[in-house]
Amino acid sequence: MQLSKTLEKAIAISKAIAKEHIHAQYAAPHLLKALLHDDVELDPLLAKAEIDMYYLADWADVRIESLPKSPGPKTRSRRRMILKLFWMMLII
Repeated sequence: MQLSKTLEKAIAISKAIAKEHIHAQYAAPHLLKALLHDDVELDPLLAKAEIDMYYLADWADVRIESLPKSPGPKTRSRRRMILKLFWMMLII
């Protein structure tokens, strides 16, 4: 299936938003936020339809913040703990 360049851009932005918020996958709020991004250029269409873009952006932000964070890899936290112990040993 061929996607439009605008849709491809919106999907890429939504994936970046999900990654930024430590979500395992992107969902509808990420995609909505991406569609409102300046690079997608949907603003003129929404303004013409008299849709409150700021309300939509706030709605998306609230939903994004309510999504569960994905668990990070255990090796990263283990590495942090080892580094903390190392620095504590250097200070003492």
